[in-house]
Amino acid sequence: MGAFLFSLGLVSVCLFMFGINLDLMWLRLMAKPLPIIALIIWVSTQTKSAYRSRVLIGLTLCVIADMLLEFRKSTFLYGVIFFLLGHVAYISGFIKKNAKLKLELLFPFAIWGGVIFFVLKDGLGKMYYPILAYTLVIVVMMWLAAALAETGKNLNWMSYLVVIGAVSFAFGDTLIAFDRYYEKIPSVRYTISTSYYIAQFLIASSVALYGSSSKQKIDLQATA
Repeated sequence: MGAFLFSLGLVSVCLFMFGINLDLMWLRLMAKPLPIIALIIWVSTQTKSAYRSRVLIGLTLCVIADMLLEFRKSTFLYGVIFFLLGHVAYISGFIKKNAKLKLELLFPFAIWGGVIFFVLKDGLGKMYYPILAYTLVIVVMMWLAAALAETGKNLNWMSYLVVIGAVSFAFGDTLIAFDRYYEKIPSVRYTISTSYYIAQFLIASSVALYGSSSKQKIDLQATA
């Protein structure tokens, strides 16, 4: 099942890229959600846990957001809202597994969010507050992913894949914002889509690492 879902996801990503290149709306609509649906099915087969449930909710919300963003002119704001809710679901999962929140880990991501929003703010218009809220949420998501990566006694490079996933998600979202509200970026959809699918794959894969581990008591004590 895993090999089938992985192959389906890869093929669907390629078909979606073809749809972008050929400007075929029907192909994009058909292929775009399939990689995330494949991830949803795979995550559903993993050991049941609160972390797994929250990741499933996040993936499902992101599929809805995917389709809404494809109709860019009429439903963009709704797509942003559903993606924001997806990030909130991931954040709740990271909190569920995290023992301590390290404030020093917030610093680099706060710089990211602050700089990006400062550059964009004058061109946002009525989207000022939605994009501000989105920026804050995605900064928190990256921070908590980094905090999660340092949770546990047996740390290795795989622990940091969830951070790469969160940052990759933020990178793609930042490109969307620049392309839409600052300056058009040629062929940017290929980069956005690649970073997005990588992000979702890594976050979903973290279920295998964190979802089946022993339960940890939630301690929201922040340490500097």
